[in-house]
Amino acid sequence: MTDGLGSYASAFDQTFAKNQTRHIRKLRFIDKANNNMVERLHGTIKERTRTMRGLDDSESAGNVVDGLRLAYNFIRPHSPLNERTPTEAAGLPSLREANRWKSLIQNSVEAKERKETPAQT
Repeated sequence: MTDGLGSYASAFDQTFAKNQTRHIRKLRFIDKANNNMVERLHGTIKERTRTMRGLDDSESAGNVVDGLRLAYNFIRPHSPLNERTPTEAAGLPSLREANRWKSLIQNSVEAKERKETPAQT
């Protein structure tokens, strides 16, 4: 699914010519089915990778996407969630400290250690 940019049709045909994939083109922002979420994600990735001056290979791209996924789910507040993170909306502990990445890593390590340490009776 793409928006109304004319160059998408040609690119789609070149990329998916031998595939069963169907191109859906939506011209209006208000259409019920649209690609707004994908466009928002693309903007976030583009904003981050622009400052990094691109990616060297697929491994570094994977690392960046993994980091963005973590930031999106644990650190970044979302307006539809009343400026809470998805983690907070799910009732999990907040990461509102000054160094949220450090807190996220510490919480993750502690959770892994609890999981790996058998409960003593």
